[in-house]
Amino acid sequence: MPLSDWSEKQFLALTAGIVGGILLIMAGVLFYIYSTYDDLVKEIKSVELQTRNLEKEGEQLPAKQKQLEEEMLLKQTVEARIPEEANVQQLIKQINDQSRSAGLKITKLEQAKEATGRRRTKPKKYEPIKMELECKGGYHALGQFINRIEERMERLVAVDSFSIRGYRQGLEPGQDSLTIAIDLVAYKFNNPIKKKKQ
Repeated sequence: MPLSDWSEKQFLALTAGIVGGILLIMAGVLFYIYSTYDDLVKEIKSVELQTRNLEKEGEQLPAKQKQLEEEMLLKQTVEARIPEEANVQQLIKQINDQSRSAGLKITKLEQAKEATGRRRTKPKKYEPIKMELECKGGYHALGQFINRIEERMERLVAVDSFSIRGYRQGLEPGQDSLTIAIDLVAYKFNNPIKKKKQ
């Protein structure tokens, strides 16, 4: 039927149908745009959060770098004090020298016996050398000895433990005498590393 034969109601119905279809299409497009917009907003917020976190990490990098450098320097300093060989006789002489300088009289100094029946473990980079020491002297001499052992020796030696086994009061202040047992531990490299010549 030609358009000229259409009644006004038919034109209105057609127009309403076209407008309704357009409105439906626009509603669908708007819904898609809104849901995409909402997703984009969430994505933008996520990226902004990640950016802020990365900026914070970036600000902390110099401090972390400095801390890492300090730890590496400390490791190098400690490893420089660890010999490749046990050399127990030289270690005993150095401990004797430090005890005399501190004012302690050594009554026993020997390498500790290895515990038997230990489980095999993965080899470690450093091997401990345990020493047992018994000596006599005052509180002040004990403090000086511990300080000298841990800070002044060329090789790394640490006081593992100590116990006071006896006490004798002196006639005058500062002349008290202690009988002291000290367990020391030194280290050597398990698999010597060839040091680079500088």
